[in-house]
Amino acid sequence: GRGKAGRPVWRTSSGAVGLPAGPTLAEQEHGARAATAAMAQRLRLELRSSVDVDDVARRVLGFCRRELGLQSAALALLDERGQQLVMVAGQGPLVVDRRGDQRPFGQGLGWAALEAGAPVVAPVAEEHPRYAGQPGAGRHPVVVIPITAGGTALGVLVGHRPQGEAIGPFVVRQLEAVAAPIGPAIRQVRRRSSGGASTRRATA
Repeated sequence: GRGKAGRPVWRTSSGAVGLPAGPTLAEQEHGARAATAAMAQRLRLELRSSVDVDDVARRVLGFCRRELGLQSAALALLDERGQQLVMVAGQGPLVVDRRGDQRPFGQGLGWAALEAGAPVVAPVAEEHPRYAGQPGAGRHPVVVIPITAGGTALGVLVGHRPQGEAIGPFVVRQLEAVAAPIGPAIRQVRRRSSGGASTRRATA
């Protein structure tokens, strides 16, 4: 039978109503959205005390691996001319030695995500038509999330899972929520840095 709010209930042979069978799908979805929003808020608060872009990257990537269980995560930002995506930081075995890697305009999954203005998910990275890495080095699943601030593209957040694991819609939604406060945090530390430089020049 059905109890309050459409929950299934168990009935004994005597007709007595037992415990509800569990939350409905709608309730589960609401709980997942609330948990994702709370996670994004925790990151937003953590990023408020960031001192520079490197600090933002370190906090974000640590958060992604800790909270989302990603094997590796990386942050790549556009250069001043908007012609290169440059990896500013990476954590995890797949990206730890790739700081400074550059992807020219249009090359790679990062540019695909920026052009689409939406996440790009590849169950096997190197099978995606825009893959630009080394052959044989992209057998794992990857998701790339655009980072923006005030409608302006700043870069991408990249998440990797081990080969054979899946990146489902829930993980993508979580990463989108995580990516939301990154752009404003980067813009804030850059403004603070440029303001300090202007002050030093004025007092020199």
